[in-house]
Amino acid sequence: AFREATKLKADILELDVFISLDGDLMVMHDHEVNKTTEGTGKINKLESNYLQGLNAGHKWSPDGKNFPFKNKSVLDPLYKDLRVPRLREVFEEFRDARMIIEMKKADRSPAQALSKMISEFEMKNKVLVASFEGKFIEEFRQLNPDVATSFSLSKSDVGKLISGKKLAKNDPADPRAIQLPYQLITVDVIRRARERNMK
Repeated sequence: AFREATKLKADILELDVFISLDGDLMVMHDHEVNKTTEGTGKINKLESNYLQGLNAGHKWSPDGKNFPFKNKSVLDPLYKDLRVPRLREVFEEFRDARMIIEMKKADRSPAQALSKMISEFEMKNKVLVASFEGKFIEEFRQLNPDVATSFSLSKSDVGKLISGKKLAKNDPADPRAIQLPYQLITVDVIRRARERNMK
């Protein structure tokens, strides 16, 4: 998917990360592998090698009837790109891409590992880090204040934005950008965001 997006000249790659049991940052949307793969369990409770052996296209269907990747092994070179990727692999292949990286709500924070990896790959000017989990984003900002952060805002946070209150409790730095479902975008939200120099 990232390769196809790059071919289409997408401006930004968006991806979600969790930290595995053994400390690897894994790219996946859901906190459990059950929805898309043949495996079971939470990413935080599984080791990265096990996760990389799963087929992330196992339950995908173009029409709800046919499942072209079901029971295909990611050990087969034809299907190796269906595995659950490590963030490290994405950074290695797409060093020039701009990215939005969302730290998903989970049992363990990926903030420290993500901060370290962004520094290691010198990606600080290419990424925007986001999270619905306030404590994760606060932790990340303390670790790496030079990296742009966003807050994926809830309805209550939109209220805070409009009223001029801080978005994150005990947080000295406001986000540099907001990400909202289009239904929550109003003239007031845009005005307040611009007043706070937020993208």
